[in-house]
Amino acid sequence: MKSTARARWIANFDIEPLMSAILRNGMLISMVLIAASLIVQWMQTGRPTLEYMLQGDSIPELILKDFQHMDSPNFWSDLLIDCGISVLMLTSYIRVLVSMVYCAYIDPDRTNLVLTFIVFVILTIVLMTTIA
Repeated sequence: MKSTARARWIANFDIEPLMSAILRNGMLISMVLIAASLIVQWMQTGRPTLEYMLQGDSIPELILKDFQHMDSPNFWSDLLIDCGISVLMLTSYIRVLVSMVYCAYIDPDRTNLVLTFIVFVILTIVLMTTIA
């Protein structure tokens, strides 16, 4: 009985709504974080401008550099914008991961799985080593 329900669920599963929800929510979260950074900067300086310089070469380095400068007056605005940039970049990463799981378990297709895995490995290397 359970295997029949699972097979029916798999047959009716549509990945497009999930992928668009990941993109939409990732963009919204990123936009909120960057807007919050602008508001914090505005509250600190009295000007609605964002004075920001990219501090790291990878996502982990971005966040770590912020915590190394916790005594900076721009700590919160820099941390929020770095988190917004990180979320925006990780949105694509999560979409590729979900696509890879889909190709492996829901709609088994070795060609798409191999191609998606290659993209996943490349994104992992790029996101963890360099941004620019």
